[in-house]
Amino acid sequence: MDMQITVKHKDIFPDEVCELLQALYSVGFFKEADIEKIITDLGYIPVPMQSGIRKFTRENFTVEFVAHRKGGRDDKVLTIRKWNITASPLPFVDILMNFPFTAEFGEFKVRAPLPEAFFVHKLITSRRRPGESKKDKDLEQCSVIARQLDSERLNAVTESLKLSKNSRKALRESCDEIGFPPQKLGLK
Repeated sequence: MDMQITVKHKDIFPDEVCELLQALYSVGFFKEADIEKIITDLGYIPVPMQSGIRKFTRENFTVEFVAHRKGGRDDKVLTIRKWNITASPLPFVDILMNFPFTAEFGEFKVRAPLPEAFFVHKLITSRRRPGESKKDKDLEQCSVIARQLDSERLNAVTESLKLSKNSRKALRESCDEIGFPPQKLGLK
């Protein structure tokens, strides 16, 4: 399921994001390219984390890469050699990648997760977040977008999931916390 959305306002992204997009588009982002060099040439400083992940920071803006973690709790850093970057393996990222829309911003095309996929992802992962403030932020985001969800797209997302008993429990608890009927997610 991939939707096309055209946005007339080209200034929707902060300058830092536009600059990154321009640099990545100029080399053909999905080809083999030294992404670390592109980012550092823009003035970002590589920040090696204790985990082995390299984030890139400039002023108050940080760039980091994530990838889907398939099952288990193996948090090993993923090295993506063809781009010279590292990525954090996170659970349930596939929900976001499997339900995208494409938005056009002038010369840029950006794929982003459907709000319904983002909503379900945050409901599940909020329970796994370290610290109450991150969990609360995730659930606050969910409560804001809950009013805007398309029921057909939400059904498509939830029907595609094969969740464990613990993940279904996390979904239910998150729904209860934000006042969202879990039945809309196919939960009892």
